[in-house]
Formats: sequence, structure tokens, C-alpha cells
Amino acid sequence: GVDGPFGRCEDWRAENPFFFHAPARPRPYLALKLAVSLDGRIAPAGGRRVWLTGPESRREVHRLRAGFDAIMVGRGTWVADDPRLTARGPVTPRVPPVPVLLDRWGRAGPELRVLGAEADARGVLVTVGERAAELRRRIGDRADIAAVPTTPHGFDLAALLAELHGRGLTRVLCEGGGRVAASLLAARLVDRIYLFIAPVLVGSDGVPAFPLGATDGGPEAAAAHAAPHRNPVRAGGSPSPARGWQTRIDPVRFGDDTHIVLDRST
Repeated sequence: GVDGPFGRCEDWRAENPFFFHAPARPRPYLALKLAVSLDGRIAPAGGRRVWLTGPESRREVHRLRAGFDAIMVGRGTWVADDPRLTARGPVTPRVPPVPVLLDRWGRAGPELRVLGAEADARGVLVTVGERAAELRRRIGDRADIAAVPTTPHGFDLAALLAELHGRGLTRVLCEGGGRVAASLLAARLVDRIYLFIAPVLVGSDGVPAFPLGATDGGPEAAAAHAAPHRNPVRAGGSPSPARGWQTRIDPVRFGDDTHIVLDRST
């Protein structure tokens, strides 16, 4: 970065990623948030819901959510967790983030909490064209429905993000699950990774954070910086790249957990 009277440009980029992204790309700024165990799992075998991270990390997640226009999750996450996808805590967003549910097969029902009275904002259900009418009949007017094209591997992710961008959602936080995360990383659509690492071991039969395998250096970069007492910034403050990712913000401890922020460098 360039040194100046107001600090390094890289520091400004780390603190204001949305500002630097918006003029450059006609798609939302996309951040990925994952809570993982030391052995890279997001849940025990069977996908049953447990808290891997502590309350301090969960409070930080709500603070992060308040800075985004939308919170997006894949089907596995909303089926297993039935999340509210709201920003709760000391930071109140000016506009509540929009919950975005990926629902390729059109199976969401009106019982989901994001479609009920607890919702802070009207959600968006993303499905394919042939499922849209059936989904509308099932949920009524509880949410907007967006139909996007698919590829042999699932949603056309570029088209999905273009759809969200067209709805004015320019800052999107994806909270998993693992398949969605791996697909977005493989497509090089993730701009930042928020990784919360819990000091627990789930076991090899647990649900992996990236079930499609290591993609685009994201998992490796995260693992390279996962040691709780390691500072991944070189002497002098310059970022340490790891296969296309770099840290511009030092790791932070929230309770017993380690929080690492990785930004795409290429």
C-alpha cells in the first residue's frame, strides 16, 4: 500500500471493502462466514445443530450482519437450523438485512421463521423457473421469489448474484452451508472470508466445511492462518498472501475462539 497522512491504502481497503468493490464489479460484494472446528467441521455427523463457537463469537456475527444488505444460506442450513437471519445485538442496522434462501427444488414452507412474524425484513427465495409457481402457492405472499438459471452443478452463481444486485442488494453475507461455500469459492465469487475457529474436535465423521474438496485456495488459506497464537502479518505490517488470499486484519480472540478475516488478493 501507499503510506500517507491518513494511513496506508491497504488499511483503508480492509476497513472499507464495500467502497473499493462497488465501482469495480457489477455484482454484490460477497463475504463468506463459517464457524468451524479445529478439524474443519461445521457440525457433528448427521448435521444435527450444535453451537461450535461461544457466545462472544455469536455476538460478533450479529455485529457483522448489521453491515450487510442480505444474509444468504443454502438449503442444508435452513433445513437444519431454521435460522432467523436477523441482526440482533447492540448494533442496529439502518435497514434490516434481507434473508435470502437458496431453494432449487422449491421445498420451503410457510413454517420457516424467516417467513413468519419474527422476520425483520421480507425475504427472497431463490429457485428455478419450473418450481416458482408451486413455491408461490405454498408460501403465499410471505416472501419474494426469484427464478434463476441453473448449470449441471446447481444454480448459475453469477446469475444468482446478478439477480440480487438487481434488487439493490450490493453487500451479501453468505453463512453456508459447506456446499454453497465451496461452489462460491470455486467460482471465485467470494471477496472476503470471516472464519470463526472453535477449539474443539468434531471427528472425521462430522460435516466438512468444504465437502466438495479444497477449492480456489480458500480452505488452505484459512488453515494456514488457523493457529490461535500465530500472527499471519509479516513484520512491517504487510499482508502475507496464501494462494490468492491475504490478511489485512490481525486475528482476534472472541472468548476461546479465533476469528480470522481473509481478503481475496487476486
